[in-house]
Amino acid sequence: MNQTDNFPTSGIVNTFNLDLGDGRYLWNIRCNDSEGNSAFNGNKTFYVDTINPKMSISEPSGQKTSRTGIPLSFSVSDNNLESCWYNVYRGDVLETANTSVDCSGSTTFDVTVNADFVLNLYVNDSAGNFNSTNSSFSVDTSTSASPPVDNSGGGSGGGGGYFNQTKKSSLEVSQINNIIAYGGDKKTMSFEVKNIGRKFLNNCKLAARGDISSWIYSTQIEGIAPGESVDFVFDLNVPEDAGTGDYFWELEVKCDEDSNIQNISVNIPGLNLVNIKEILQEKNNLKISYEFDGSNVVGDSVLIDIWIVNEDGVEIKRVQDSFSLNGGSLIERDVEIELPKNLAGVYYVYFALSSDLDNFIRQSVVLGESRTTGFTIFNDFNGKITIYVLFLLLIGVGIFFIWRRHGKKEHPKNKWLLRKKGFFSR
Repeated sequence: MNQTDNFPTSGIVNTFNLDLGDGRYLWNIRCNDSEGNSAFNGNKTFYVDTINPKMSISEPSGQKTSRTGIPLSFSVSDNNLESCWYNVYRGDVLETANTSVDCSGSTTFDVTVNADFVLNLYVNDSAGNFNSTNSSFSVDTSTSASPPVDNSGGGSGGGGGYFNQTKKSSLEVSQINNIIAYGGDKKTMSFEVKNIGRKFLNNCKLAARGDISSWIYSTQIEGIAPGESVDFVFDLNVPEDAGTGDYFWELEVKCDEDSNIQNISVNIPGLNLVNIKEILQEKNNLKISYEFDGSNVVGDSVLIDIWIVNEDGVEIKRVQDSFSLNGGSLIERDVEIELPKNLAGVYYVYFALSSDLDNFIRQSVVLGESRTTGFTIFNDFNGKITIYVLFLLLIGVGIFFIWRRHGKKEHPKNKWLLRKKGFFSR
C-alpha cells in the first residue's frame, strides 16, 4: 500500500491513517522538498493482531475423589501466543494464586480441603489480546459419592464456603482523583477493580462517555474471578489544541454480568492570554508569532517567558519577551530565537507569564534540517555543481548571441555563403 501527502505542513507532526488487516507489515516514509532534497527514516516492522486467542477447557470438571493430582487439560490457539495462567477459588478464598502453565499442554494441581471450586484459565498474545474461561468442580475424599451440600456457607472436611452461582455479581472500583493535564499530554493511568461477588465476571473492559471520550484509549479485556482484583490501565491523550478549563466524563467498567460507572474530571490549566499564531524554523533561527490579550491585565508592561524543551524534558533555550501594553487589548508579537546547532526531532515551545511559570501553554514543533541521511554532503555537492553548470551555460548563450550579432554586421551575407560553399566543397 502506498500513500502520498502532497501538502504536508512543515514544523508539525503529519499523519497517515491506514486500514489494515491482521498480519506483519514493513513500513517507511520518504519526504522531499521543492529543491530535490529527500530523506527517509529507515524501514520499520510492526504487526496487526486484533483477534483474541481461542481456548477451551475440558478438565477439571465434575467431582474429584482426591485433593492431589487434579488434572488441568485445555487447548488454546493463536498466531502470537504469549502466556497462559490459572487460579483456583474456593468461594471467596484464593486456593491457588495466578500460576503460569505451558500453553501447549496440560498439568495437575492440588487443593487443601474438600469443597466446591472454580478454576479460571487465562491466555494472552504478544499484541495484548486476551481471553479467559472457567470450569467448576468439587472435591470429596469421603466414601460418599455425592458431594456435600451446605447452604450455611461452610464446607465439608473443614473447607470454606461454596461457590454460589445465584448471587448477583458486583464490582468494587477504586476512585480516580480529578486529573490535571496540559494540552499535548499523554498519561498512562490505572485503577483497581475487584469482584466482590460470587460469580465469575467475563469480558470486563473500559468504556468512556462524554465530550472527551475520544481522549481515552484502552484495549484491556479481563475475566475477574470472585475475590480477585485486577488493575485496569488506560491512556489519556489530551489534544495539543485543547483549551483551558474543566472537562467532565464518565468511565465505565463493563462486564457481561455487571458494570460500574464513576464520574471523572480533567482540569487543563494554562495561559489563556496567549494565542500562538505561527512557529517557523529558518536555518538556525526559530521565528515565533503570537497574540497577547491584555484587556484584563493590570499594569503597564508584560514579561513573557518563552522556552524550548526536548522530548526528555530537558530545557534547550529560554528567552524573555518584554513589551508595553499601551492600552491595547490585543497585541501582536514577533520573537526570534537563535537555536543551538544540530537540533533535530520533536521539541516543545512553552509560553508563560514570568510571574507565573506554572500556568503555561505549549506547542510541539519539529526542528532540524530535512536532509538528515548520509546523502547530505552528496546532495549539497550536486546542488552546487548544478548551479555552476547553469551559470556557465548562461554565459555561453550570451557570448553566442553577441558573436552572431557582430558577425552579421561585419560580413556581407553573400560573402558568408561563398565561404560556406567553399568549406563544403573541400
